[in-house]
Amino acid sequence: MNGERREGMRAKSFARILITIEDSAGYVADVSPNGFRGLFPNFFDIEKNMLLEINVSFEELGVGPFSVFAKARWTKFSDGAFEVGFELMPACGRAELLLFERIRYYYSQPFREKT
Repeated sequence: MNGERREGMRAKSFARILITIEDSAGYVADVSPNGFRGLFPNFFDIEKNMLLEINVSFEELGVGPFSVFAKARWTKFSDGAFEVGFELMPACGRAELLLFERIRYYYSQPFREKT
């Protein structure tokens, strides 16, 4: 079964949000109210439903580093990258969820030329 299954709108991030999981660094490709998709240059050992602490840094907004807890919902290889779909977990602290919401909000806004 192919097709869109997420309930919320997803906003593209254009790989500005750095994430690290243990020794693997990658970027957030898009964000939604409940999670995000991570892109990594190399495969690493991760299983579906695995709970992970993910370090997040987004210098463009002056955010980071901070940690969130997320569950791996799916993995796949696409266009030379290892992709992982993450669901944010309630175990995240309120401050961390607010920081992630700030990032999601940034990408949900229409693109405007900076002057």
